[in-house]
Amino acid sequence: MTGVQTCALPISFIHLDLDLFNPTFQVIKYLKNKIEKNGIMIIDDYNNINQQGVWRALNASKLDRERCFQSASGQLFYFNI
Repeated sequence: MTGVQTCALPISFIHLDLDLFNPTFQVIKYLKNKIEKNGIMIIDDYNNINQQGVWRALNASKLDRERCFQSASGQLFYFNI
């Protein structure tokens, strides 16, 4: 990611609401290894029929689904345990 300032500190909470494949994929790819132990990442619109890019981005990012929980509203919660 060019033009973005980076942070050396671990991240404890992330809430993504990007709606499209490429931004969602790039942010997950960049941040997933920066989430501290017991940190949480919430991805909005994971199971929304109008936001198929988010679902595709999660599959492409190879996020560990054993650490995920899907809410009734379609959000995906990732727990870095």
